[in-house]
Amino acid sequence: LDDGLNSGILSLRALMDVPLWKINFEALQQEFPEEGFRRNCYATIRKLISLLIRDVAENSLGNLDRLGIGSADDARQASELAVAFTAGVAQDFGALKTFLYENLYRHHQVRRMAVKAEKILRELFGTYMDDHSLLPTNLRVHLDSHATERVICDYLAGMTDRYAINEYRRLFTPEESL
Repeated sequence: LDDGLNSGILSLRALMDVPLWKINFEALQQEFPEEGFRRNCYATIRKLISLLIRDVAENSLGNLDRLGIGSADDARQASELAVAFTAGVAQDFGALKTFLYENLYRHHQVRRMAVKAEKILRELFGTYMDDHSLLPTNLRVHLDSHATERVICDYLAGMTDRYAINEYRRLFTPEESL
């Protein structure tokens, strides 16, 4: 939501068609009309996160008691999932997820960035696999005791977007500094 609003891919007008967003945004607008659009958007996101966390936590604790789950083995053998939203919140959250998939995650700009990110990560992975000397020294020491693929995947997973892009440039752009 945050990224979608900041990028302009999502609009408040479109979000107002999502009941979970609309109810919470309008409540904040009424409570804090002086805060304005941006602040109430961010406050709505925080409120949604709190609502979702509280709902899943409270419902799950009730489910654990109701299902008599006291151990991991009990959870694996339970007749239903213990960790879950209440039915109403699950339905509302499902509508929000559907909206986000249709309007943000599958948006052509987001898809283009995903393709670029995949290319960057794939090329970094392949390059590090082909030449371990390009890995930082503190990672190379783990290659003897751990699978090379695991060490490289963990390294890539720990990179921020900006760091991965800069690393890609350092490795593959001739005019970039080391």
